[in-house]
Amino acid sequence: RIACLDRAGRALQRVVEALRQTDAATVGRAPQVLATLPDPATCDDPHDPYDPYDPHQDPRPVPDPDPDPDLEALEAELGALRVLVASGRYEDALARADPLRERTDALGRPALTAELATWRGKALDGLARHAEAQAELERALQAAHEARDDHRVAQIAAWLAWNVGIHGSRAREGLGWVRTAEAALARIPDDPSLRAEILNARGVLSMDLGDVDGAAAAYEATIATIEEHLGPDHLRIAGVLVNLAILEGERGNHARAETLQRRALAIRERDQGRDHPDTAAVLNNLSTTLLTLGRQEEALAANEEALARIARVHGDDHPLVATFHVSRGILLYQQGQHQAAVEQLREAIRVMEQTLGPDHRNLAVVYGNIGYILLEDDQPQEARRAFERALTVMQNNDALTQAAALTATVGLARALGELGHPEQALPHWERILDLLARGQAQGLTDLPSVYRRAAEAYERTGAPERAAALRRQADATAP
Repeated sequence: RIACLDRAGRALQRVVEALRQTDAATVGRAPQVLATLPDPATCDDPHDPYDPYDPHQDPRPVPDPDPDPDLEALEAELGALRVLVASGRYEDALARADPLRERTDALGRPALTAELATWRGKALDGLARHAEAQAELERALQAAHEARDDHRVAQIAAWLAWNVGIHGSRAREGLGWVRTAEAALARIPDDPSLRAEILNARGVLSMDLGDVDGAAAAYEATIATIEEHLGPDHLRIAGVLVNLAILEGERGNHARAETLQRRALAIRERDQGRDHPDTAAVLNNLSTTLLTLGRQEEALAANEEALARIARVHGDDHPLVATFHVSRGILLYQQGQHQAAVEQLREAIRVMEQTLGPDHRNLAVVYGNIGYILLEDDQPQEARRAFERALTVMQNNDALTQAAALTATVGLARALGELGHPEQALPHWERILDLLARGQAQGLTDLPSVYRRAAEAYERTGAPERAAALRRQADATAP
């Protein structure tokens, strides 16, 4: 236990020294830096599996009358690296991390190799260099296994779940990393903070795969864990509140979503500052909720403020900036400014394709939004291209809901019909109607309109009886 506490104390000391030597803005982000430190409560395990005779495990740090100056200097550098990554200074973190690899490898300590690779991987992920980040985090995981450090294994696996499942759009693979993290967590003393992080990752990935109930259960368990062990206003709870708010919005509980988002915003503004990217992201989500609640002026003001904050931090070309452009596009559309809305959505696509790649899952929804706006503006040819692009992106991802694919398919069928190609639209309508008949079209809205438009396609292709039956279904489903 004393050795474990000594490790935690040395980690804290390295962070404090790094904060003493940095700028005021980084010091202002100390709460999120400190949140990355190991929890000393995990040192209370009476059955510590450490074996001092295991040659593969790093020796426990004990007071040394003649400490290794190279080791102490490297540990100080790693403390500074932790501070840079946790405070969002990813470019600076990479510049500091790259020269350390040779020095770390020369010492031959897997735990140090794991720590360096972990923070370097997190910095790469923060810069949207997700494939490089995955490779570096997997390197960190291998070193953590060599060091027999299951706590670090669980932490890295949780971060890989985010990197692969969310940033890499491979939700099922991400859940595999969640299971790896859970298995490692089961081998160590309970760490409520880490357990909450893993639960939150499970919730997000479950939501992406359409398991809303599973996601809700994971989020509620995460919040309960954090509130019990860290308090109701701890910084770690903010991200979970944001995720639960998104889920409540999907369920139509927009008033509760607003309450959750305002609680998260207050926590992040207090602990991270108004210009932190995470704070701006909550404000952007809040703008979408306000729009849904019909408070358009409040929504536009919140979005403008969020976009200004995120641009001050990341410039114009960052994935977060793209999401804010999407929100702004939707706001402008709701105000009847269709051309301006499409411009915002196309700017979002430009940034996403540049930073996330041409097939990232988020692109599909944006292309679908553009398609429907263009349909309203009597531009079916451009709308057709947008819907086809949306469906192509969806086919390359496993994390989009069936409702999103059906909505884009309806849009494509409509565009083909308006272009005078009902025979090309018909296969799309047949697929949609088949899923409706089997009760597998959950999330598809405005069913009377779907049936009527499908009826038009059948009428124009010489199937009047089928068209009449569909019109009867339209009448039956009308409110």
